[in-house]
Formats: sequence, C-alpha cells, structure tokens
Amino acid sequence: MAKQILKLIIFLRHAQAENNTKKILAGRTPGIKLTEKGTAQAESIGKFLSSLKISKIYSSPVERAKTTADIVSKHCNAEVVTDERLNELDMGKFTMMPYEEIFAMHGNVFLKFYDGNPAIKENGVETFDEVKKLFELIIANASLTIVKHYDGKFSLTAINAMDPERYNHTF
Repeated sequence: MAKQILKLIIFLRHAQAENNTKKILAGRTPGIKLTEKGTAQAESIGKFLSSLKISKIYSSPVERAKTTADIVSKHCNAEVVTDERLNELDMGKFTMMPYEEIFAMHGNVFLKFYDGNPAIKENGVETFDEVKKLFELIIANASLTIVKHYDGKFSLTAINAMDPERYNHTF
C-alpha cells in the first residue's frame, strides 16, 4: 500500500490594514496598506508558521493580502502565487463606506449577507450564495477552538489550533 502524503491547506486572513483601523469596508480597493501593527502581525505569524513544510502560498490579489503573504513567505521560504479566485468580496455601493454609516442606513449588513437578505444584492454586494463553498470541518483531538469575549462581543479566534509540528502529521 502506497504511503499517503499529508497536505495542509492553511487559511490566513490578511494582517491589520488601514481600513480595519478606520472601520471602513474596503473590498477590492487598491492602495489599502498594512498598518505598522499589521506588518508586525504578519512577521509574527510568519515565524509561527516557519516550522511547517509550506510549499506554496496562494494569495488574493488585494494589496493587504498580498503584502501579508509576501512577509509570511520570507519566513517559510515559499513562493507566493496570486490567485484571482481568492479576491475580496465586491462590496458594491458599500465600498469605502464607514461601518457606522452603512449600519445606520441598512442595519447589520454582515448578518444580512449571511442570511441572503435582498438588500445585499440590491447594493451591488456579492451574496453569500455567490461566494460560499461546502466543506467538511474535522476537529482534531487535543486541538483548541477558542472563542474570545471582549466588549460584549464574541469572536472565534481559533479552530484546530495546536503545536505547529502536529500540522505535519495526520489527525
């Protein structure tokens, strides 16, 4: 029986960019740079991933994602390949609008996006049905799934987090 080769696919969101600190939906807008903190975040995650056997990094063409990928690639000695399929959502009329302004006019558009609310498509934003793909989520033994609570809000901060060396092995 042939030995199977373990392959990992790691999804990494871009580091902090100017639009994040200004709370603006940038979408695919060019020229949105990483902040100083964002550059430090990319360096840190690059070091974290350096012990993994990463052969390629696929990046969105969006500048903030590509910059993050380039920084990480230096630590992992991996080629960065830009792939249009990883492009940011088209935010339509919401592009470069502050969150507060969008919410005041349309309510919580993030929830409406996932619910398939017609207001999303009416404003030229790609719908969740247009961008989602089905997948099976397998949670590894002794891995961490971390939910963070801050300022009255919950955020999922990790799924399947574990010692980086374990990612080189099967579950």
